[in-house]
Amino acid sequence: MQKKLIALAIAAAFSTPVLAADASVYGIIDGGIASVSSDGHESDLRAVSGGLSASRIGVNASEDLDNGMKVSINVEYGLDTEKNGTPTVTDVPFTTRQEKLALSGNFGTVSTGYLHTVAFFFNLKYDPTYGSLISPLQSINAGAGSFLAGGARMTQTVAYATPKMGPFSAEVNYSTGIADGANSSLASGAVAGNKTTVMMLSGTYADGPLSVTALYGKDSDDDTGFQSKTDTVLGASYDLGVAKLMGTYASSKTATTNSLFSFSGVMPMGSGSVMASYAANSIDGNAKNGKGFMVGYQQNLSKATTAYVAFESVKNDSGTAAHSVMTNGVAAGMTPGGSSSLLIAGLRKKF
Repeated sequence: MQKKLIALAIAAAFSTPVLAADASVYGIIDGGIASVSSDGHESDLRAVSGGLSASRIGVNASEDLDNGMKVSINVEYGLDTEKNGTPTVTDVPFTTRQEKLALSGNFGTVSTGYLHTVAFFFNLKYDPTYGSLISPLQSINAGAGSFLAGGARMTQTVAYATPKMGPFSAEVNYSTGIADGANSSLASGAVAGNKTTVMMLSGTYADGPLSVTALYGKDSDDDTGFQSKTDTVLGASYDLGVAKLMGTYASSKTATTNSLFSFSGVMPMGSGSVMASYAANSIDGNAKNGKGFMVGYQQNLSKATTAYVAFESVKNDSGTAAHSVMTNGVAAGMTPGGSSSLLIAGLRKKF
């Protein structure tokens, strides 16, 4: 009953009275205490939001149509429960994570809006700490420039996902312009602004304990000399029962070829699990290489509440300070060639 009342209030705030009766609310509040240290900085103890999962709140709503079709919406917003930085009375309380309208049926699903892309869902499958402050893959990805980081969400996007075809499924995303939404309405003779379009394709094979995904992404040039980028990404996981193993490899090509890989594992232990990840990159033509690892433990206190503790370390190659722990959150001002570490304990509550 309480969830229904909250959903009705949020739906009313977004002026969706027709769907309000069919809306449901969900979310995560994740808070922790982190000890952070890095070369070139003093050690710091801080309260943080989103240690294991980004804090968020969202609303789903759907309506059944004729011929087995369904229309649905999903609006989801990120929360910073610790108000990182200096809060003011003009602070926006939410950061947008997704605003989606979708039509589904036996033909598959067509969506549009500000969407989670195939890169987002790839990360969810093959990075056990994706969206957290303790993911080596996300910390190391910063300098590699792969769509695995920057392409997780896209504006002005149209997406099509096939229905399941046995163990196979596929999806295509196309952003009609991630840099400038005004191009399509420019008056005759006006000078076009910057506009970059992006296409992503993914195909997944999932059968029993095995899952394999291939992802391809390409963005276009704009009129300011922006260099187009092409990504080829592979990911796989296998559930052995005693442990689930995951791996990823990404190749990102611009004028140079950059690569990024990771290995992860999750081992169940009663009502908890041990997590471990390792990630490294190789970047041609510059000195932004780095590597990192993480070990952690999460304990389910109930179906909706999880306690966790984790340690992450990130090391830069000599001459660079491009990467750090906390999803690259303390890289600025680090000593070149330096390392950083994070020890965190926290609690995550889903609702």
